[in-house]
Amino acid sequence: MRYIVVCLAFVVFLYGGEFNNIDSAINDIVKLKNDYKKTKLELEKTKKTVEKQHKKIKELQKKLAKKTKVKIITKKEYAQPNKFPKLAQKKKPEIKNTPPNTFRLKFQSDIYDNISGKKIDNWEQKRSFTSNRATKEWVKITGYFIDKRWVKAKKDMWIQRYKVTKR
Repeated sequence: MRYIVVCLAFVVFLYGGEFNNIDSAINDIVKLKNDYKKTKLELEKTKKTVEKQHKKIKELQKKLAKKTKVKIITKKEYAQPNKFPKLAQKKKPEIKNTPPNTFRLKFQSDIYDNISGKKIDNWEQKRSFTSNRATKEWVKITGYFIDKRWVKAKKDMWIQRYKVTKR
């Protein structure tokens, strides 16, 4: 009997670690099985929710289709003349070459990048400039004076005629 007890103790001692590994593997398998069941239940709930949403969408689409009636335009209706008045295109002002002149501002004024364009600067009263092009209502600035020295304008600059006087 002693030999049997010693042999069993020896076997347990040698293979005891393996039993522990088998127990932990079984525990892991049980946990995975439980997680799988939970995930499967959650997935089924999600599927049901998605199906409900699809049904709602289809019902709303049916309601929308019933409410909106599409009018088909026939050729006769389409061929009718336009009831809106035709808009006249703006005529571009005629820019004329003029003899070179020196001008002075009557009062503080805005300078524009084009005729009726965007404001690009604001000049003080009595500032002098030169021009050799104009329209009925606008004068193009071809050069201006800084510290009594004339500087050629590097970009298009325009000012309204009523704001200037000839020098």
